[in-house]
Amino acid sequence: MNKDNLDPVEKITKARVQLISKSPFFGVLTMSLVFKEDKGELAMMPTMGVTPNGVCYFNPKFMDSLTTEECKTVICHEVLHVALMHLERQGTRDRIRSNMAADYAVNLILEKDFTMPKWSLLDHKYDGMSMEQIYDMLPKPRLCKEDCSKCPLTTGKTIPSPYGETMCKNGSFDRHITKDEMDEARGEGGGKPLTKEELQKRGLPGGLNEDTRKDVPNFRKILQDAYHYAKSMGKLPAGIERLMDDYSEPKLSWREILSQYITRSIPQNFSYRKPSRKSISSGYYFPSTEKEELSIWIVVDTSGSISEEELSDFLGEVLGLLRTYQKVEIKLWSCDAELYEVNEVTSEYDLKAAKLAGGGGTNFQPIFNYINKNQEEVKVLIYFTDTYGNFPEQKDIPIGMEVIWVVSKNGNMEGIPEYFPNRVQLK
Repeated sequence: MNKDNLDPVEKITKARVQLISKSPFFGVLTMSLVFKEDKGELAMMPTMGVTPNGVCYFNPKFMDSLTTEECKTVICHEVLHVALMHLERQGTRDRIRSNMAADYAVNLILEKDFTMPKWSLLDHKYDGMSMEQIYDMLPKPRLCKEDCSKCPLTTGKTIPSPYGETMCKNGSFDRHITKDEMDEARGEGGGKPLTKEELQKRGLPGGLNEDTRKDVPNFRKILQDAYHYAKSMGKLPAGIERLMDDYSEPKLSWREILSQYITRSIPQNFSYRKPSRKSISSGYYFPSTEKEELSIWIVVDTSGSISEEELSDFLGEVLGLLRTYQKVEIKLWSCDAELYEVNEVTSEYDLKAAKLAGGGGTNFQPIFNYINKNQEEVKVLIYFTDTYGNFPEQKDIPIGMEVIWVVSKNGNMEGIPEYFPNRVQLK
């Protein structure tokens, strides 16, 4: 049934135009999305699917089932996933649970100002929680084993849970497509692009292997611009002010800048339970590697020269690390001229409860003294600082330990000795 007598493209266009005038915050955000119809015999999108670069795939039958008001809701739903980096924040977490957790988080933002479809995932016990917090509270979903051809998801009517507590293998409300899935579909990294049949098996849209959007918008900047624009007009949606206050996100791309150091520090085991994909294509059967829990030591400079803004930036980077890796264990220290009590951090909750003492002079030597004295085995040490302090000598650096200096935007990169090659600066 085609509600509002508009075809999908017309309905999307009408919804976006109305958002610009009535809800400019979301209107500005949604103008950066590119919409593509997932059609044909091998179409896999039961509702919508979105990629990190802002390409939104939609099922035309699903769009026909929506009113224009509901269309506004689902468009805003998708763009919030991209703007809040939910797809990148999935990390190594279970895809379906992450999908559900992100949907709960987004829908609780939207319901105050939008018409929510009756099948939307909504639960007020998650009010004020991030995707990661909700994920930790969700039970492990049981996958549906029913015949997909009979699934009510294809009609766009019974979205989140067509079989009671059992979840569809293709997700809940929509399909969150990660960068790794995009790269595999397009054959980046040496492999061949996936065929439409292979995409279908993975529950991915048929056009993903041709997704070549090059002008990827900076959604982080667009989010900030949308916030200030809507606020200047006095049309900021309810709850967005709190969202922006709490949205302390990393300014660095940890994946691109630090991952090369962090990843190789993760212990790896070999497993024949899941063969290496590359070995199968070569005709040989080799084990795949299983990465274990990541353990990192982090020191935050809390000396008198560190401002509140710099400290907030540092903790935002730690938060970004927690969100990138599911199994990460952080020993978080604070240090001015002396080293203070360690905080054990494995989640966002732990980070918020962390106690960081300081306020005195600056000396970077104490953590190195502690590691050497106690013969601690530390693979990666990340030090957040403005670099205005006394550095350890090269002989004091434990053998085999990677040290990464993350410098505040007002810090002095030139102050780091040459024997510390790994350094990045916040922008």
